[in-house]
Amino acid sequence: MNVICQMAVSLDGFIADKDGGTSWVDDFEQWEQAAKKTGNMIVGHKTFDEIKADLFTGVHYFVLGSGHDSDLVTFGTDPASLLGKSEAKGFQETLLCGGGLANQAFLMFGLINELNLDVHPLLLGKGIKLFGDLQEELRLELRSSHVLTDGIIQNSYKVIKFQQC
Repeated sequence: MNVICQMAVSLDGFIADKDGGTSWVDDFEQWEQAAKKTGNMIVGHKTFDEIKADLFTGVHYFVLGSGHDSDLVTFGTDPASLLGKSEAKGFQETLLCGGGLANQAFLMFGLINELNLDVHPLLLGKGIKLFGDLQEELRLELRSSHVLTDGIIQNSYKVIKFQQC
């Protein structure tokens, strides 16, 4: 299973402000296109609670947390079980879209293959980090970099090596 972590991030490495807000993110069409391409998306339970009123049509959601499955949403309590459920539904690739603790959990299990970061031209100072309080080393290989809109730069990386300290 190919896992692509796709996130908007501030220049200082935050995916949300200190209150969990993402009002500064204005390139949601990138997520919708990527989610429709893979047909599915993995999110943490807090992220799912924030987006569940605006789910993308035609996309199956896998939520890291407990809950009741439906036709469009499947829950699992650990990254490996979610990927197993995704594969059982016929998906070969999935999009991981946070939050920080969900990203960290997938990274700790060595399950992220690619990382697409939409780097926004602002500093938040405080907030939710891309991979939570991760203390490990992550080696990446830049695959591409290009300007999207309004100074947002998308960097795409291949995960080379995750080293637990």
